[in-house]
This record gives sequence, C-alpha cells and structure tokens, in this order.
Amino acid sequence: MRGDLFHGEVPEAAVYIGRAAPGLPASPYANPFPVKVHGRAGSLRLYREHLAARPDLLLAIRRDIGPDRDVACWCPLGTPCHGDVVLEVAAGADPL
Repeated sequence: MRGDLFHGEVPEAAVYIGRAAPGLPASPYANPFPVKVHGRAGSLRLYREHLAARPDLLLAIRRDIGPDRDVACWCPLGTPCHGDVVLEVAAGADPL
C-alpha cells in the first residue's frame, strides 16, 4: 500500500485484501480476526480455519488472484500476514 490509512492507494497490479478504510471498500479476502484482539499467530490460525470452512472463498482467491497477482494490505512488509496465506492459497495450497 502507498499513502496512509486516510489516503491509501493500491498499487496498480495488486488486489486489495484489507478491511474497509476511507476510500477503500472491504475486501472479501480481509482477515476478520484482528491482530489486536487475537495476536498475530492467533489471527493467522483463525484466518486459515475461516478459509478452510469457506470453499467459495478458496475458489474466489484462486480465480481472482491466482499465482501471478500481488496483494496489498496494511501490514508492514516482512511481518507474517494473512496476505501470505492468501498467496499460498492462490498458488494452490490448502489453508491448513
């Protein structure tokens, strides 16, 4: 992402996978389990379980993102993020 929370800009080739923010609608691939509530490891575990229970989302990720698209969210680069899970699933891996 470029900009800040109030002026976020998704890179041209990327798919936004974050929650709603000013000027950005919520993505269907957003993680509904905030790190502030569940901790990073818990948030990622719950997101993987969420995807495993939603075959429609798995198919949509593979269709809309696939192995060749970039994803964008607000997590700092280099930090484990649900975007890593989305990219794994997009490449064909099971979420669990």
